[in-house]
Amino acid sequence: MAINFPSSPSIGDTYTFGTYSWVWTGDFWRASTVAEYTGATGAAGSVGATGLTGATGAQGDPGGATGATGATGPAGATGPSMQVYDEGTLLNSNALSLNFVGNGVVATDSGGAITVTITSGGGGSGTAGATGATGPAGVPGSPGSGNLTVLFDGGSPSTVLVAGPAFDCGGVS
Repeated sequence: MAINFPSSPSIGDTYTFGTYSWVWTGDFWRASTVAEYTGATGAAGSVGATGLTGATGAQGDPGGATGATGATGPAGATGPSMQVYDEGTLLNSNALSLNFVGNGVVATDSGGAITVTITSGGGGSGTAGATGATGPAGVPGSPGSGNLTVLFDGGSPSTVLVAGPAFDCGGVS
């Protein structure tokens, strides 16, 4: 097969035939390169080692905006329970609070030992009720006079011993 070079080339023109190329010098065609075909792409090489860690950047503006609030953490452990007694009889072994109401209620705290004193007052007159059964012997006293003292001993669980005239425990059962 014959090579047919262009008949009026300009200096620097390139002519390729097959796998060979020539450049026109102004006087003759000079072989310049051997054109080669590109083969299929080879398999990718393995990943290189991780580079060194860069220096820490400058701190942001301390007067800038505050970031978002984080998630709420888990609930803490339940605190100690309190046992409530009425003249030695357990009323509640897991009370959360006591609320004494009425006239003459005084509560004091001495190193975690809570003392609640309820001064009983004279009652009004009304129709007498039926006589109830006789209970065990108690501390001598007369209704309408004296004090009721509740002492929290500060232990865990706390114990409350109520002794004295009847009163409203504020819903503790």
